[in-house]
Amino acid sequence: QNIIVGFYSKSYWTFTPTGSLTGAAYDISIYFGNNETYIISSPSSNTILAKYDGGWEAFPAGVGPGLTQLTWNSGTSTYTTKVPGLNSFSDFALTDNSNPLPVQLSSFTASVANLRNVNLTWITDHEINNKGFDIEKRKLLNSNNGNNNYSDWVKLSFIAGNGTTNQAHSYIYSDRKLNTGIYEYRLKQIDYNGGYEYYNLNNPSQIEIGKPITADISQNYPNPSNPKSKIDFQIPYSAKVSIVIYNILGEVVSTLINEVMQEGYYTAEFDGANLASGIYFYRIIADGGKEKFSKTQKLILVK
Repeated sequence: QNIIVGFYSKSYWTFTPTGSLTGAAYDISIYFGNNETYIISSPSSNTILAKYDGGWEAFPAGVGPGLTQLTWNSGTSTYTTKVPGLNSFSDFALTDNSNPLPVQLSSFTASVANLRNVNLTWITDHEINNKGFDIEKRKLLNSNNGNNNYSDWVKLSFIAGNGTTNQAHSYIYSDRKLNTGIYEYRLKQIDYNGGYEYYNLNNPSQIEIGKPITADISQNYPNPSNPKSKIDFQIPYSAKVSIVIYNILGEVVSTLINEVMQEGYYTAEFDGANLASGIYFYRIIADGGKEKFSKTQKLILVK
């Protein structure tokens, strides 16, 4: 479960209220087994309770409101933590007197650059035992009467964390050359003990890649091609699209695309494995009826 990182137990509790707790206070007692203290140091004396409410709050040892009263009786196998005077239900975990806070993010934002690239940026206030972050993405497939249907979450990459630090650290990741659509991103923060916690984007929670404004085709990359390379192109309207490769004599040697395509961003792949090294040309024609686009680029093949 998404338990507290640092020195913590194996158990994780979630309490959900039924009804209103406005103006109310309650005492909570957690009963646990000796084997559940996991990596807590000297659990018979150090075990305290922590509560998650946007961030982890640990209740120091003591007697009274907001303090953890520990009962540790190995003879009767009685192990409890009690904290009186709480005013909200939440997630709870056992920790100890060391710094109990997990990785705490002060921000996680996204922005669109160059029309179809998404830059993710997040800042941690502090980190404990932080192995790093999985970056995950999903796409909105359709929306019917407010019911959104998404693709599965897909892992894009892993960004190493800074272990344990009390200093703020900034991270950035670029998701490049996206197709038109609406996307959501999240971070899966993973500690060295296998614990993890998810962080979702906020303000905005979704990122939209709009339709192309103009038609265009890029220079193939890499160029020279040896023997494969990719060609990005975009069309702002539905069209019959063809991308054809010509040799220096103007003869057709390969057809990469020849189909009706909707407006959007695309990538075609050139494979010159069966062609001789030399200079070639590729031409796109996007015929949308009322609108038509064509452009020719030079390609160098070296093997």
